[in-house]
Amino acid sequence: LFNGVALLIYSIIFISGSENLLKPILLGGQLGLHPVFMLLGMFGGISLFGVFGIIIGPIVIAIFLVFFEIYMREYGSRV
Repeated sequence: LFNGVALLIYSIIFISGSENLLKPILLGGQLGLHPVFMLLGMFGGISLFGVFGIIIGPIVIAIFLVFFEIYMREYGSRV
């Protein structure tokens, strides 16, 4: 019982706290991504690039979305 309570307190303080503190600092409004895309980018980035994927994954998704938006502006009406 003590181990479960200790794990709960640890996760609330450190894991949740670091999520709320580090995410805005590292990735906050700079990319302008929806949180779902950011989450997918983080998971995909971690699986492909390891620890650096936390930052690289969302950036890759943001670049893809910008390219897609440019493509739709240029060729969207012709398709």
